[in-house]
Amino acid sequence: MSKRRTPTSPSKNKRDKYANKMVSVSLPKRPGQTTLTAAQVHSFGQQLAQQQQWSAVIVLMRQLIKQLPQYMDGWYLLFDALREAGDYPEIERTARHCLEFKPRNIPCLLYTSPS
Repeated sequence: MSKRRTPTSPSKNKRDKYANKMVSVSLPKRPGQTTLTAAQVHSFGQQLAQQQQWSAVIVLMRQLIKQLPQYMDGWYLLFDALREAGDYPEIERTARHCLEFKPRNIPCLLYTSPS
């Protein structure tokens, strides 16, 4: 009897691949650069979001997506932080920038107004 391989979702593989990429960020209230995986930076951003530190989340996620624009979870957390901060024009600009990397991304398309 041969073993059958269970196909994995390509998007899951890509997501995991990007989550483990190393990025350098400046963390709030900590001098210098810190090198972490994208998933660790995202997790720290989520902790800041739970504390409603939206400006810190925005700065952190911008650093993340600048180095790793393929990491969509960083974009989504940035959108949430911008929404919570009430910066609606910046959400649209950020969504349009995101669409340069993922032209058919539904959340990005939802944040843009028709041209």
